Amino acid sequence: MTPIWVDIKEAINHNKKVIERNEKSKGVYIERETLVLELVAKELLKLKKHKTV
Repeated sequence: MTPIWVDIKEAINHNKKVIERNEKSKGVYIERETLVLELVAKELLKLKKHKTV
């Protein structure tokens, strides 16, 4: 695997598809990592809204 930077929404969607397909390569922490990505995305949205108001 080669790490690359991707949009956070793209990463969340990718992880959800991997979980849905139950791929053997998914690893044991993907559910937790996806949850954390969703929480980060939610907080970033809050910050963005706060700065534009």
